[in-house]
Amino acid sequence: MARKVRNHPVPRDKMSENKLSEQTPKVKTHDFSVALYIRLSKEDSGKNNQNTVENQKALLEDFVKDKPDMKVVDIYIDNGFSGTNFERPAFQKMMEDAKRGKINCIIVKDLSRFGRSYLEAGNYLEKIFPFLNIRFISVTDHFDTFAVISSEDVRGVANGIEIPLKNIINEVYAKDISRKVGSAIEIQKREGRYGGGVAPYGYKKSSTVKGKYEVDEEAAEVVRYIFRLRSEGYGYCSIVKILNEKGIKSPSAYRYEKGIVRNEKGSNVLWKIYAIEDMLRDEVYLGNMVRGKTHSAMHKGEKRHYVPRAEWVIVPGTHEPIVSKELFEAVQAVNEKKAQEHKDNLEKAKENPKRDNLFKGKIFCGDCGITMGGAVGNYNSMSYYCPNYRENGAMGCVKKHISARKLEKAVLEAVQIHLKIFLEGREEIRSRNGSAEIGKRRMVLESETRDLRQKEAQYQQKLSSTYLDYKDKLLTVQEYFMLKNKYQAALAELEVARKEKELLLNKMQETYGEDLELSHAAEKYFGQMVVTKDMVDALIERIEVFAKGRIHIIFRFEDEYRSLLEKRADMEQEGAN
Repeated sequence: MARKVRNHPVPRDKMSENKLSEQTPKVKTHDFSVALYIRLSKEDSGKNNQNTVENQKALLEDFVKDKPDMKVVDIYIDNGFSGTNFERPAFQKMMEDAKRGKINCIIVKDLSRFGRSYLEAGNYLEKIFPFLNIRFISVTDHFDTFAVISSEDVRGVANGIEIPLKNIINEVYAKDISRKVGSAIEIQKREGRYGGGVAPYGYKKSSTVKGKYEVDEEAAEVVRYIFRLRSEGYGYCSIVKILNEKGIKSPSAYRYEKGIVRNEKGSNVLWKIYAIEDMLRDEVYLGNMVRGKTHSAMHKGEKRHYVPRAEWVIVPGTHEPIVSKELFEAVQAVNEKKAQEHKDNLEKAKENPKRDNLFKGKIFCGDCGITMGGAVGNYNSMSYYCPNYRENGAMGCVKKHISARKLEKAVLEAVQIHLKIFLEGREEIRSRNGSAEIGKRRMVLESETRDLRQKEAQYQQKLSSTYLDYKDKLLTVQEYFMLKNKYQAALAELEVARKEKELLLNKMQETYGEDLELSHAAEKYFGQMVVTKDMVDALIERIEVFAKGRIHIIFRFEDEYRSLLEKRADMEQEGAN
């Protein structure tokens, strides 16, 4: 690639004094590959104002249409994304296209559409875009990074101050919006109006009064049924089983069936314990509006978090109740009784010797994939079960149950066989690697590896020189990225080749396996006669339990284990030949 000295910029006194929209910058003679960037926040969605996607698109296309040196390559739209950060899908795609050289000009309606974070926006305008040689235009702000404006132009003199100032204003505006929205929500809470989203199961949004609920009689009948079951002493798990066995749709499935939500993921969701538990404590079914269970405030830097029940906003009598006060209180009495019984059982369990759950976080149902639950029974014995089956019966999963004692025995036997095979194979390989023939092969590979390292160093030097040439303006940004990609590709190929040879070298060492994690674990746990938590964590990735007692153990370091077996098989093949 031939180097060249970049031309000096066009003198300021040769530039037109016209407005930006009428300027044709002289700094480049080739066409600009343009990206039109459009952003609309959630707050602006549905509003008929100048910031709608359609209005932004029309304004930007109108700006470009009479510019012969500009060609629109793509339009990037982030609809429903805040400007307070740049983690937006369309923006990220646009930046990837800019790095690949697909675009070299970005146009936005105004700086607030680009972003409302002063620091991040400034970083793009002052560092990233200049480095990538990207022209940036903000139409209504009359700002163009490539426009050379006369020093006598008041707007040009002010631009250095105006753009950072606008970015600061945009960030303050975003926080001000957060503050105002928060204030409006607080008013809604105090007035007993809901805050949007779907209505609680059993209710629907009022068709006559905004912000109010009205009873959805079909779902309300299910709510009353659930409250009656609980008042009769049924447990959460029993209620879930009854509902699922009767084919009564869960709230998610019901909303999907009625077209309230369109996400298909909810279409087959079964009833869950947490849904029943939350419902049976919710005062909304007494006719009270309950708000403020969670809270966030961007202007204060507060992320969304749960709020203590004492701080919730509860406004009584805002809508028609579904259950009577007597039934609701009877259910709360059952809840308190059951909670106390559970607490008493926990206290009694403390009297028994503590039993470690050796397989915590490791044991899963092989049929539905859920983490299996553990239960302590009589005589402090432990067993594992599938919560999906326990909650939903045959509709949830296949029945399965395994005692901890049986599982420990099976795991110990599998672990010892696994380690025995590994250690025997390792010793066979080490013995063969001590031969003269293998020693000669090692010497050749060591020489080839050194040569590859030298070539890698040469390409690293070329990569550094290329960047310095770009900084000295001896290379254009396109030339720089082309050479950079070429050298990086060569380095990647060399690295792959070197690592392959280093891997072969490692397999030929007389101390083969010394650096393997599995070697250390095998030496520590081979011959151990009791399963311990340390052993399970060190050697086992996952245990899957299937119906009829079948167990599948997935060990850690599978790659190391498989590599050893393949090496051993290759040695046996060579010996046979």
